Formats: sequence, structure tokens, C-alpha cells
Amino acid sequence: MKKFLNAVIILALVITAAYFFFRYFEEKALKEEQIEKRRQELAELRRQESEKAKEIEVEEKKRQEQIIRDRQQRNLIADSRNAPDAFAVPKPPRISSAAPDNTAVSSKRSIIADACRKHRCRLVKYEDKPDGSFITVQGPDQNGITDMLNTLRDKGMRDFKYHADLSHVGWSDGINVFTAVYTIKW
Repeated sequence: MKKFLNAVIILALVITAAYFFFRYFEEKALKEEQIEKRRQELAELRRQESEKAKEIEVEEKKRQEQIIRDRQQRNLIADSRNAPDAFAVPKPPRISSAAPDNTAVSSKRSIIADACRKHRCRLVKYEDKPDGSFITVQGPDQNGITDMLNTLRDKGMRDFKYHADLSHVGWSDGINVFTAVYTIKW
């Protein structure tokens, strides 16, 4: 009986030891899994932070470029005003807008567009009407638009009507722009 009891005690000790070894390795695997999960979360947070830092850097770079462009534009305007034979305002970047797809490009429109280019103006809108051509022109000042009208008179314009209610002075990209609307009779 003593041998039997010894065998039972040894068996109980082996089972208990096996149970604790099993729990130890199970907890160790669980801890390793949690550590790996935390590492992945930290890596994701670092990636998100680096993306935000890059976005902030790009925004800052765009802002700095805009500041540089504004300074260059102001310097151009200041240089043009200080030059003895310069215009009061630099030429606008777009000389003439393209004709809409649904409007046929007529010889009258091309005459107006050429006159606008010659006198630092931009043809914004052109419509052929029964009573003449309805145009909207933008220029740096009234003098350029007046010179453009004189050129059109030389090219065959009979008369024009100024629409004061549609014309105005405004700002475009930091430049003073005069917008005038006319009906031109050929």
C-alpha cells in the first residue's frame, strides 16, 4: 500500500508540475503576443505621425512658396513703377481666353482679340449679337482699353456703346483690374 501511495503522490506531483509548466508557457506566449501587438500599434502611430509631419511640411513649403511668389509679384510691380518707360501694371499672365466650344471663331472676334493683346488687355467674353458684338474686356487701366478701342476703330468699327452698369474695377491676384463691357457696331 505504501508503494501505491508513493505512486499516487508522485503522479499528483507530476500532474501538478505539468499543469504549472503548461500555464507558464501559455502565459509567456500570451505576453509575447501582447508585446507584438503593442509594437504594431506603436509602429502604426509612428507612421501616422510621420504622415502628419510630411503633410505639415508640404503645407509649410506651399505657404513659403506663396510668400515668395507674392514678394516677387510686389517687386515686379515696384520695379515696373520705378522704371522710366514701364507700364503701371505688369502684363496679366493670360492674354486672351479661348473661344467657347459652342461659339464659332469669327474674324471680328479675332480682330478684337488681336487688339486686346496689342494693348495689354484680355478678352473675357465675346458674343455675336444682331446689333453688334457684345464684349467684356479686362485691362490694367482705362488707358489700355481706350487704346484698344482706337485700334478697333482703325480696323472698321463704326461705333460702340459702353455699359457702365456692368463695368467695374477690382483686384485679381493682387493686381488692380479694370473690367469694361461694350457693344461694338461694325
